[in-house]
Amino acid sequence: MCPRPAIRIIPSIRGITDNPGIGIGGRRRQPPARPWFQASVAAALAFGAAAASRPPPSWDAWRLDHPEAVPTAYQRDGRVRLYFGEPPAEVMLEGRLQTTRDGFPAADFGLIRLQYDRSPPRRPDGSRRWRRVPVVAGETWTRLIAALDAALVPAGTNRALCFQTALGEGLVWRNPRGDIQRRWGRQPPPGVRIVRQMSLPEFGRRLAGEIRRWLEVHWPGEPTVCLVANGGSAEPFFLFVDQEQRRVLACLPPREDDPRVGHFLPATLTRDVATLVVEGHLWAFVKNPVSSAARLVDRAGETVRRLLASRLKDVAGEPPPLAPDRPGMDLESWESWLDRKTGTRREPGSVRFLVDGVRFFPVLEKRLQEARKSIRLQVGIYDNDDVAVAIADLLRDKSRTVTVQVLMDRYSSTAAHRAWSATPPPPGFRPPRSIAAYLERGSRVHVRPFLNTWGSADHTKLYLIDGRFAYVGGMNVGREYRFEWHDLMSEVRGPIVASLEREFALAWAHAGALGDLAALWRRLNSAAPPSAPEPDADQVLLRRLHTTTTSKTIHRAVREAIDRARREVFLENPYLFSNDIIVALARARHRGVDVRVVMGAKNNMAGGPASNLVVANYLLGEGVRVYFYPGMSHVKALLVDGWACWGSANFNGLSLRNNLELNLASSDPRVAGALRRDLFEPDFALAHELTRPVQVSWTDALMQNILSRL
Repeated sequence: MCPRPAIRIIPSIRGITDNPGIGIGGRRRQPPARPWFQASVAAALAFGAAAASRPPPSWDAWRLDHPEAVPTAYQRDGRVRLYFGEPPAEVMLEGRLQTTRDGFPAADFGLIRLQYDRSPPRRPDGSRRWRRVPVVAGETWTRLIAALDAALVPAGTNRALCFQTALGEGLVWRNPRGDIQRRWGRQPPPGVRIVRQMSLPEFGRRLAGEIRRWLEVHWPGEPTVCLVANGGSAEPFFLFVDQEQRRVLACLPPREDDPRVGHFLPATLTRDVATLVVEGHLWAFVKNPVSSAARLVDRAGETVRRLLASRLKDVAGEPPPLAPDRPGMDLESWESWLDRKTGTRREPGSVRFLVDGVRFFPVLEKRLQEARKSIRLQVGIYDNDDVAVAIADLLRDKSRTVTVQVLMDRYSSTAAHRAWSATPPPPGFRPPRSIAAYLERGSRVHVRPFLNTWGSADHTKLYLIDGRFAYVGGMNVGREYRFEWHDLMSEVRGPIVASLEREFALAWAHAGALGDLAALWRRLNSAAPPSAPEPDADQVLLRRLHTTTTSKTIHRAVREAIDRARREVFLENPYLFSNDIIVALARARHRGVDVRVVMGAKNNMAGGPASNLVVANYLLGEGVRVYFYPGMSHVKALLVDGWACWGSANFNGLSLRNNLELNLASSDPRVAGALRRDLFEPDFALAHELTRPVQVSWTDALMQNILSRL
């Protein structure tokens, strides 16, 4: 077979040969084409050439063809642009950092999701607003990583630091020869033990400080530098180090296989209607006629009360100086008041606080793996991301040998499946459409939903293992709670766990097909709880507080504690919307009490950031110290004169009046001291304290007014 001749595109379209009268094979050439035909051929050739040089439709596809490409970087305020290649094949990645209204960054270590643009605007060279940024890559990045490892590695040998990054967890340690070792994942090699753990926000802040110090030596005078990093996989990411504003921005490229979507689909809307209308009301009324009717009456009364609630009012006079040496409230008298007014009692138990997902989830996984009899989960959200699926796989495996029951809020879990997490899942991960179906498929896991009658929700976070361990706090099952948000859980042991088991059994019965009838049968046939024994030497007295249809003991206890405060009130909560709690804080400050409030610089609720700024201005004007924790804080904790209270309840109307909530409280100095040491003191040190009012608009005030009535 003769080889096919090469095809060459001839620039001229006036003729195929130079002889105007002779064509191919000696035949006479046809008359010249008309102008419109010539123009069409030229346009087709131009379009073909442009299509051949046009960049691929995704960043993943472009990166496969250009694995070693180094960008040209630009920054403007919180926006970044990264240009790759040259026109007409140029592409761009662009992103924006979330900042607060006050101008300080939402975190000194921020995450930016970059968007891919294969038809980018011209490079902003010469622009007064955009700044071209030096790019550090290759060997320089390797030297920087070595310096970071040396700064972070724990002292001694075979002692590892476990740290979280946007792309996963890693370990760094020294081997017996003194060489620094690093690996991805949190499973240490034989002989190495984890002695310290850093969450993503903690590691980000430490990383930001070490990078800034390194650049001051090696790149002095450069206000901003872009580092082309590699997270231990084939996927690079980019770090913008802004030395003027003292922050580091981790810029994550888009991924073609990222399964999370941020828009509503018709099927999603149909599911929502079915969840709220068909299940939450029609089916709920069939199986829970008594409790649904009671919830309707309670909801109606609470709605009227909220509509008539007053707005934030200034407290008369100027706040007096603080009195740090003043004794706090009488805790014995306070506990007696709680006994009488809330109908609750104290029970023995031990408490260990677990701050952030990097500390809680490894402990939870260990307890789940070691379970011998039963595993019971009651959560507001069971997501369908990679973290939730990993826990689900563990539950499915354990269900072959132990009883596994999962009670989740129906609508909250469904809604969470649509939400973006700030950090990407592992490459290739595909979420299940229904986490409940995934849990039950091919296993003996039992799943029941809490149905959302009249807009109520089961906001409880309770994990029970073997009747020996209970975990209470603010963390659901999902990626945000393990990697991204600042949050608090507590490990509880002792006699109080039996009471928490009884509470779960009642909630489980109520969520079943027989509903009210099953719950009544369970209540009538449950043995009366024994009188609380005296605590052992390593135990303390703990009190369970709730929000239910007929009991609002969390709200009553929190409000009364703030009103009784004489020395200090420390409060951390993401959704501080309840006006009566806010005004009570202001009044406490006017009694000379040291009142401090911590909010997150980020907030995931619609209108939440605006409302928090209005509340922050009000409290600051009343003399309260207000802090914005870098990033999203999901902590729900209160410390009043040695009385500690923590759990699932936010300080808004939904948690204090409408949802199902579980908090724990204690006046034991060991518990109060641990909460101060493990949570409040570190958060005060890390947070940005507000020193002047933030500019707000009438729409912000309107949003605060709306959220205060929900």
